[in-house]
Amino acid sequence: MPIGESGDGAPIYFGFYMFGTTDVAKLPNSIVKRLYCHALLHQLPANGLDEAVEALIAMIDFYRDRKPMPQLAEPVYSIPATIVERLNAPIFPVTED
Repeated sequence: MPIGESGDGAPIYFGFYMFGTTDVAKLPNSIVKRLYCHALLHQLPANGLDEAVEALIAMIDFYRDRKPMPQLAEPVYSIPATIVERLNAPIFPVTED
């Protein structure tokens, strides 16, 4: 069964060897996504390949050089309080020129 079509309508197939005695392909989701990316690149017109290569290189650099997320700050605890007085904020008129 094809996984897609090329720009000229030709079906796209991926073949791979599986070791073992089963005929059921159980691929990790990451592998399925990589195969899907191959199909998408195959459908990309030739004039978009240079841009795709640059974008993928930038993505690789971005994800490879990511710093670990800093630890979250300790949660702020609320302190019970009693409102004893209300103050109304003064009104400052703004004129439009």
